[in-house]
Amino acid sequence: MASLQELIFLVVIVIVLVLFVIYGHNIIFHGGRPLFDERDITSNSIPSFMKVPEGRFMVQSSIGNSFLIKDGYEEDLYEPFNSYDKWGDKIMGIYDQGKCGSCWSFSATSSFSDRLRIQNKSEVSKNIHISPYEAAGCIKCAYSIKNGKWVKTSNHNTECPSVCEGNYMDDVLQYFVEVGGIPDNFINKVQKYVCSHIDNKMRAKRKYKVSKYNITNLGKNPEKYKANELAIMEEIKNNGPVCSIIIVLNPSNEPTYNFYRYKSGVYGANWTHVPEQNDGFHAINIIGWGSEEVGGAMQKYWLCRNSWGDKHGINGFFKIIRGRNFCFVECDVWALDCS
Repeated sequence: MASLQELIFLVVIVIVLVLFVIYGHNIIFHGGRPLFDERDITSNSIPSFMKVPEGRFMVQSSIGNSFLIKDGYEEDLYEPFNSYDKWGDKIMGIYDQGKCGSCWSFSATSSFSDRLRIQNKSEVSKNIHISPYEAAGCIKCAYSIKNGKWVKTSNHNTECPSVCEGNYMDDVLQYFVEVGGIPDNFINKVQKYVCSHIDNKMRAKRKYKVSKYNITNLGKNPEKYKANELAIMEEIKNNGPVCSIIIVLNPSNEPTYNFYRYKSGVYGANWTHVPEQNDGFHAINIIGWGSEEVGGAMQKYWLCRNSWGDKHGINGFFKIIRGRNFCFVECDVWALDCS
């Protein structure tokens, strides 16, 4: 007969297994560590990262209910658009960043690859997949910004231990202008965060911010919201997917509002409030837009590509309210010129 200690041990094991089944997927699927930096959301770019949901990010109080559509649904005057419909297999698919907070690299390299394939006619760039792993390894362990420029500071050639700590999209895109990226098929360790130190990388011509207004000067001015919305739409339709961020809402007692548990529909539509709990900023790509019926009325949305594998959301994609800067999706949008 089992002793009391053995029974207690078995009970603990069962509890741990149950908790793992309930919460483990989210922790393993995303992960990473929090980024704390002297720069905040008033700076030029918002830090993007993912972390295990064990704490809260420092901008909780800026969420509030200002994202909610309080005055009814606005008529959508624009035809739906999907980058895949226009450019087909020139647009990248879904990556899975795993438990590392390297979303900034996946967002940047995916958009960079899209645009190289769209804007270049040569055979070299026809099937380019710029490696998010190699780029992150170089950015975090071999290069740094000195006097406003990316410079090589190390010959680090093993897996970089700091790629999961987050980054700023404007800095990352500038790296691709000044240093460049390497296609997956040019390197041996495709899924290792190792800098290749290869010269003559593929570079973008320039980076630029797509959003006309950032979080500090957007306010609640409907004209500014519209200006951001139209600028993003025009940029995507002409040149391809863009890089953006969202704040990941993670209310423990409201699974419908929890972005980790998003499965379908327009995220944020028909909500009665916006939860304060969140797990910080996460980098994604906006690839199109549309509208669909929600609660008997039409709701505008952005179509976005995530990097959490094809089991999250709609086969790896998600829809989120358009035109209200919901979860900050419209105020920190960036792009690369690869022409």
